[in-house]
Order: sequence, then C-alpha cells, then structure tokens
Amino acid sequence: MPQKVDFMAYEGHFMDHLAPMFHALPASYQGKFLIRNALVNKAKALQLPFIKYGPQRKGAIEIMAQRQNLMVCAASGDLKTAHRAGAMAVFTQHGGGQSFTKLHSSYAGWPNHRNVAMFLHPGDHPAARDDAAYKGRKPVRIVGCPKMDPWHSGQYEQPQNELPVVVFSTHWDCKVVPETRSAFWHMLPGLQQLARLNGQEFILKGHGHPRILRQVIPEYRSLGIEVIRSFDQVMHQADLYIMDHMSTLYEFASAGPGGHGRPVVVMNMPGYRRHVNHGLRFWDAAHVGINVDAPDQLVDGVRRALLDEPEQRRARLEAVQLVYKFTDGGAAQRAAAAIVEAANRHKPIRRQSAHRVIKQPKPKNEICTTYRKNQLLPSIVCAMNVAATRQLAILLSLESPFGLAGCFGRMKTMHRI
Repeated sequence: MPQKVDFMAYEGHFMDHLAPMFHALPASYQGKFLIRNALVNKAKALQLPFIKYGPQRKGAIEIMAQRQNLMVCAASGDLKTAHRAGAMAVFTQHGGGQSFTKLHSSYAGWPNHRNVAMFLHPGDHPAARDDAAYKGRKPVRIVGCPKMDPWHSGQYEQPQNELPVVVFSTHWDCKVVPETRSAFWHMLPGLQQLARLNGQEFILKGHGHPRILRQVIPEYRSLGIEVIRSFDQVMHQADLYIMDHMSTLYEFASAGPGGHGRPVVVMNMPGYRRHVNHGLRFWDAAHVGINVDAPDQLVDGVRRALLDEPEQRRARLEAVQLVYKFTDGGAAQRAAAAIVEAANRHKPIRRQSAHRVIKQPKPKNEICTTYRKNQLLPSIVCAMNVAATRQLAILLSLESPFGLAGCFGRMKTMHRI
C-alpha cells in the first residue's frame, strides 16, 4: 500500500504553492493538509482535504506524530514543526529560490535541516546551494514553479484593460540582510507622484506581502489608491507590476505561455548593496525589469516599462529563465513524481511520545532568568561569576516581608553568627 503524504501550510501563500503538487499526486498517495483555523475557507476553495490544528503551529505536532506520514512543507517554520514531531519532510520553496550570502534556515544553503528527505527547487541557483550544503547526501530535484503552471501553459488569458492597470507592491520588512528590507518607505514620494497620475495615464492599485499589507494600507488609502489583497487578483488584473524584491516579481514577469509574461519595474534603495552579489534578484537577474533607484525615477520607469520594447522583453525572459528552469506548465507533475519517489523510500519513525518532543529545554542561564522574573536583581548580576550568583540566588529566594532589604538584613545576621 502506498505511503500517504501529508502537507502543512501555516500561511495562505504557502498553500498556493503546495496545492498544485497535492492535486498532481496519485490519489493513493494523497493524505491531508494540516492547516491553522484561519485557512479553512481557502482550503475549501482549493478543494483540499484538511485537518485543523488550531491557531499555532504547535498544535500540528501531535497530529503528525499520530499519522506518521511523510510531510511536504514550503516554509522553514513548518519544517521545524515537522522536526519537533519527528517527521521527515520534502522541503519545497514558496518562492523563486532567492537566498543570501548570510546563511538562514528560510533559504537554500542552510546546512542543518536534519529531517529533510528531499529538496524541491524552481531552478538551478537554489538547487546548487542545497546540493553543496549537503554534499549530495540529500536528493535535490529541480521541478519549476507548480503555482505558475496555469500561466506558463497558457490556460489563463492576459488582462484587457482600456487604461493600463499598474500595481505597486512591496515585500515585508525582513531584517535577515539589508537586501531583504522593504523599499516602500524609500519609494513613498515616488508613489505619491504616481498617485497624481491615477486615472489619467493608468489606473494605480496597491498590494503588499501579507506580513506588511496592514502597515501600508493606510498609505494607499490616503492617496486614493485601491487596495488588492490577493496576488492572484494582481495576476488577473494588472498590466504592470512594481516591486522591490522576492518571488512575485518573477511570477508576474513570467505570467504567460512559456514564461513570456508582463513588464515589471524593479525598485532599489540605498541599503541594497551593489558590491554584494547574492544571485538572482541581487544581482544576476535584476534585469527582469526597468530598475529605479530613487523616488523621482519611478514615474519615468513606469512609462518606459509600459512601452515593453523588444529589448526589454528579451531581458525579462532571460532573467525569468535564471529563476525557473522550466516554464512549460509541467512543474506540478515533476514535483508530484519527486514526492512519490521520496514517499516510496520513506520509513515512519517510531516515536515514543509526542510530549517528549514538545517539551522545551531549560534556559541555559537559569539564574538570570529567575532574577528577571522576580525583578529582584539588576541586570548586572548576569555578568557575575556563576558560582557567586548561584549562592546569591539562594539567599534572595528567602521569603521576607521586607523584600530585597530584608534579604540583605538576613545576610548580615548570618555573617554575625
């Protein structure tokens, strides 16, 4: 009997990448989607069989431990949850495979994913990083981007707008490296200039990564800009996409048959270091669209991008091909075949009990933690000798109606004795 495969998605945009893989699996391998309560409606819309694990990831641990299935995860937080449950997982990207010179568990090249049975990647760049990190000990498969299959295969038609629809977006302000920061606030004066042309040269709308959207909505509304919450709506409505970095930039740029998508404007800011090459967006594939470095360049950049001249289209396709190895609409099938391969090799781990996995380790510095809780000692104690601190902790733990002063009074009494 085939080994069932379960999927986990804490965020809705993770589900967008995982759902096509699930539907491409043979029915005998399809398990359940483990989702938090807030994603029930999305799971129903995507026709996914699901199990709710509550509002937080820790609720999924017991479920995984009981089911003992191979997991498929698209985020490091979900992968870590599977590890805590003792579950092996296929780890796939929920983006274009961007990574950085600074190692981080969310990006390709992180060498300590102990419970990964297989890596799935959209292109050569992240695949090479993981292959180098594990020296070939873990299988790496390049499959393309399953989420983009309908666009790459030509199933969806391009929008037909009387006035071009331009969508301004931004990634969330992640602080892993300077290049993961949001350029929204740097480019806000340029957005204000674009807003003055709204309804004249183009229709301007606003979008953002789910983790920053609430912060930027007031700015959009103050400028009279309509907000689009779903990137799927962006794909079906927009003629031009303005973005600072990460995967939606390349998804939009490739949203057409064979990866021949639509024009984009790439926003840079002073914090993005030109002398540091992370690959892909920074800087090998930055020519995916018209680059603008300052707010006063944004209006002109939009006008140039809307022309979408042949040279611009050639550069866009070249950049897209650096990110996605395949743009033929068969990514979900390749991913499903790789997952079946991993499932056939999967051996359920014999777990003793889930609570042993969930149990949190004690803090390394118990003394400092105790004092911070009781608010009895200033932070300078944390730098004291461990042995002396431990003795002082015993003294200060004595109950006294006089608080700290009473404790020191007892110390004097003990000294006289």
